[in-house]
Amino acid sequence: MIPKISNSFITQADAQTFSDYITKYKDTERFDTHVGLAHKEGEAARAVFPERTRPSDHIEIKEVVDKYANLFIEQLTKDYDHPNPLHFYGISITRLTAGGTTKNP
Repeated sequence: MIPKISNSFITQADAQTFSDYITKYKDTERFDTHVGLAHKEGEAARAVFPERTRPSDHIEIKEVVDKYANLFIEQLTKDYDHPNPLHFYGISITRLTAGGTTKNP
């Protein structure tokens, strides 16, 4: 199976909704925030549910999460021939913030 890329899968407005949500809650137990390897060791804020947090912790963004879960299944169904029904299990919401231009020794 060859992976496919869906350009413009998420709208700018919905991306901003996720970014605003991360800004609001990144310093809470909903998110794991750490120095990331990408973007020259910038900050990585990530929520993974249901593995690391309860979906009910993220009820504020349920509508947009459900929207993209459904779109994801629709896209997979359209792009790939799979013998069984597909189900959406979990989600990872991640934002990477650029770090400095030099690395510490």
